Amino acid sequence: TLHEDYLNLPFFVRWWHYVFYCAADELIVHTQTHKELLPGWLEERTSVIPMGCKVQSYEGITLKTVGTKYILLIGFINDWKGYETVIEAFKEMGGDVPGLKLYIVGRAHDQKYFVKLKGLSEGYDNIVFVEDFVSDEAYKSYVVGAELVCLPYKRITMSAVAGDLIGLGAPILCSTL
Repeated sequence: TLHEDYLNLPFFVRWWHYVFYCAADELIVHTQTHKELLPGWLEERTSVIPMGCKVQSYEGITLKTVGTKYILLIGFINDWKGYETVIEAFKEMGGDVPGLKLYIVGRAHDQKYFVKLKGLSEGYDNIVFVEDFVSDEAYKSYVVGAELVCLPYKRITMSAVAGDLIGLGAPILCSTL
């Protein structure tokens, strides 16, 4: 199964991926768009199997943020996810919604980008970073408690997070990719 992040890897690493692709009998991607991004010579051996969506229950989920209204960005923190767009929009909103916070939850894959986000958030107590990989239980807790979950991706063809959010019935705002 090919995951889209290989497109963002350094050339040398992508080159090794291609070596493995040549040896594979079949490749699997999750969207037709992803398949079209691959080199043409891989097309005959590539199948599209859409990512599933597991309908999940709220039962038994303990909210981590009881009594707090917040917008949520959750998942690995990478520059292609466009989190800075939401931070800037949130700052422009100012105090339009009293008590509203922006939670950014996840582990940074790109430290330079993470430092940039922290810089954009400086001086804003209502922008909260939870800088770690969170358990499945904590993940669900943050999602279920959110007023809105944002997926402002700059480039992507499929998101496992989107499937999870749909399965949990979360309100989602996403880019039009």
